[in-house]
Amino acid sequence: MEQPVLRLGLLGFGPADKFKVAEAISQPTAGGPSWELVEFEQADAWCINGAAVERLDGNKVRVRTLQVTQPVISLDPSEIKRPVAFTEPMPAELDAAEIVSFKTPQLLRVGLQRFEGWLRPVRAQFALGSELIARENELKPGIYHVLDTHGTLLAVVNLIKWTVAMMPLARPLDFEDASWVQRPQMAADTPPGFKAISVVQLMWTYAVRTTQDALPPRYRKDTIYLRKLPQLPPGWLQDEHLVALRALSSESGKFADLMQITQLTETMLSQTLAALYFAGSVTTRHASAARSDRARSPVGGHSSLPPESMGFGDSASHTRTGVPRAGSGSTAPAPLFTLRSR
Repeated sequence: MEQPVLRLGLLGFGPADKFKVAEAISQPTAGGPSWELVEFEQADAWCINGAAVERLDGNKVRVRTLQVTQPVISLDPSEIKRPVAFTEPMPAELDAAEIVSFKTPQLLRVGLQRFEGWLRPVRAQFALGSELIARENELKPGIYHVLDTHGTLLAVVNLIKWTVAMMPLARPLDFEDASWVQRPQMAADTPPGFKAISVVQLMWTYAVRTTQDALPPRYRKDTIYLRKLPQLPPGWLQDEHLVALRALSSESGKFADLMQITQLTETMLSQTLAALYFAGSVTTRHASAARSDRARSPVGGHSSLPPESMGFGDSASHTRTGVPRAGSGSTAPAPLFTLRSR
């Protein structure tokens, strides 16, 4: 079963500690997710150096980051939306809910396993997204109930309204041998307690965490056009996505052109375009880009255009020659001033 890459952010640690953690997580546990170190704000889980923490009024803490550009960060642990743990020693007056140790790789692995437990919803979304890709050639617009081997309902996949509702306690492993049963439209209701997200969010979660090359082969040889902006929560777009979107808003082009313009590596650009592809934001078909330009909703609105993937959009390969210029009507300019870089 494919496992996701989870991202760990460190705050208040020096280069020696970061190197130790990077070395320890370089060998993932067999059958489990892999981890990588990323910038603190991009991480799925945070680890904070307890020795760099100072208690403030209320629940807030101040953390010395050891960074020149931003030497101090103030946080309220009760408002953090991701798993967070601290290392010891901690200030005497601060009672941390979760402690992790870097003393040995084994102790660090224990902390990461607790993070993996807290991140089970993300891992379950990744697993469902992987299964959705595996079935993209057989699924048609409709309502699908995803059932585990015992007949328990794990998810309701609505490929008419492009939404997914998942059972909160679903495990990633549950989706490996699950059955996909097409149901009538009246079966589209979300069961009580199920978490509803869009198909775009589900597939984005998969695309940015997979180690597979998920970009369709035609995107490496055909001209790539901007189709629409991703309909995603604030903060989900990273710098590489913004760079690619800005490049395509000015000029459609081929993979090699975008590598030169964006200065992204081949691997990074492939993953970036794969995420934008699953979000329905890019296309290799000029006609699809032109239709999207006419149909684009106002900023903050929702487009009725389905993603190009999963066989429901303009997913057929379409080869064109040349690189159309901006303003020629051959690409779909987007109001990228609404996208905010960090």
